[in-house]
Amino acid sequence: MEFSRLNLLKEFNINSKYKYVKLFIKTAEGKELNLGSGMRNNSEQIENINPLIDSLHINTLNHFKKFENIDSGTFNFKFKNEVYWNAFKRYPYKTGILNYLFTIPNSDLQTNSVSIISDYLKWLALILIAIGLILILIKKRFFYQSSRIKIPLIRELLKEDENRYLEFKSSSRWDYRQEKTNPELEKIILKTLAAFGNTDGGILLIGVDDDKNILGLEKDFSTLKKSTADYYEVHLRNILHNLMGVKYVSKYVRMQFETCEDQKVICKIKIIAADEPLYLKYKNKNGQVEEKFYVRSGNSSQEIKSIAEINDYINTRFKK
Repeated sequence: MEFSRLNLLKEFNINSKYKYVKLFIKTAEGKELNLGSGMRNNSEQIENINPLIDSLHINTLNHFKKFENIDSGTFNFKFKNEVYWNAFKRYPYKTGILNYLFTIPNSDLQTNSVSIISDYLKWLALILIAIGLILILIKKRFFYQSSRIKIPLIRELLKEDENRYLEFKSSSRWDYRQEKTNPELEKIILKTLAAFGNTDGGILLIGVDDDKNILGLEKDFSTLKKSTADYYEVHLRNILHNLMGVKYVSKYVRMQFETCEDQKVICKIKIIAADEPLYLKYKNKNGQVEEKFYVRSGNSSQEIKSIAEINDYINTRFKK
């Protein structure tokens, strides 16, 4: 015969799938051979396997005889409290094999199914874990991108005039008109930033005048203990933290410094459109604390003074 037991077992993938299966072969010479289960040695040739004669084999063949006129099919029967599933196929005489009969107990079939499902669940769990990690990475990526929003270069920003989203300020402390330090200018910076946050966001350039001339921050630096951009940023952030709150500044305010071609340093502050309204609290001449609410109107920052108008604006802008 051209068929070996090894090749047949390999063809049916018996050893890797099931433990107690039986594969019966009937040759053209009329021999009935049992290739056995995965418990046997795969290297034996089919000619060397002795016919199996036992009660299970007899029961199997008796049921198989009922399908003599059918070329292929499946059937099952119960034997000693166990259900056996069978599949058969008949071949032309010239092949050397008249038919094969594949038998497997139901318990082995169920065990294999559970094993397959278990394998699928393991792979599914690994896939879900991988997807979860990918989603976490994506979430982190977008989070950090939004936390480090890039501010355009000065040369790009100066192509635009002041508008709803862009404003220029000569300084935050040095008064060019009075030629001295004027702390009141810091309130104007805060007013602009609050207005951007309460509207649609925007960018404030400190060190650029209304005519888009680059003045730099040297004059502002000279009013502080240390004439550096780092110290200037710390000073400015402390003011923002005190009047806007650390949480608000951390969430919506981005600050960068850029050195222009003439070595003049500009402070660029970008305000993200806030999800919450911001009131600035100032002390008036009498020492009383007043709350002020600012918004952008065209290219300027305006205070809404009416409580009714403020409530209407907040309900429209923030409570969507």
